[in-house]
Amino acid sequence: MPTSKKGTVGNYLIKPISYRGKFAATSLGNLLTMTLMFGVPLYAAALVTLGVLGFLPGLSFPAFFAHLGLFLLSGLCASLLNDTISYIFGILCFYTSSGWGLNSLKVTLISFLSGTLLPIAFFPKGLREVVSRMPFAGMSQNPVLILMMKYDLKESLRCVALSVAWIVVLELFAKLLFSHAVRKVTVHGG
Repeated sequence: MPTSKKGTVGNYLIKPISYRGKFAATSLGNLLTMTLMFGVPLYAAALVTLGVLGFLPGLSFPAFFAHLGLFLLSGLCASLLNDTISYIFGILCFYTSSGWGLNSLKVTLISFLSGTLLPIAFFPKGLREVVSRMPFAGMSQNPVLILMMKYDLKESLRCVALSVAWIVVLELFAKLLFSHAVRKVTVHGG
């Protein structure tokens, strides 16, 4: 989200395009570029290497492609969740004089609760149950476990459905927050 110090917030708000749509399209474009440039070649190299070394489980082709498809879908959901949470924290910057602290909070929350910093399996049982149902688990842990085929197809579908539900809830929350926050915007020097 552009900062008010650059003077671009006012310009984005007066243009006849969706403020949210612009950031979602940018995020999806970045995801597609990174997937095609890095994801597909690295995944192909890993499949060949792990197949030669004998580390891949003996799955049928339909089961393998089902897991691969669910991984791609969960990766898309992970990108949308990350984008939506970043958008919400960006909107919260309208209420503060500096977004640095909010950005630090966002990065810390996502790193800790997504399983990136510490795997969710290491959390105490009660906390693990709560965190695994939060949107953050769908940003890192669930796509990786689906790709590693640690989840069966039923559990993989449940994880993807949970991520989709969180996307809908967070987008609705972001829409309400934006409609309130846009009244707080003050543009200086324009």
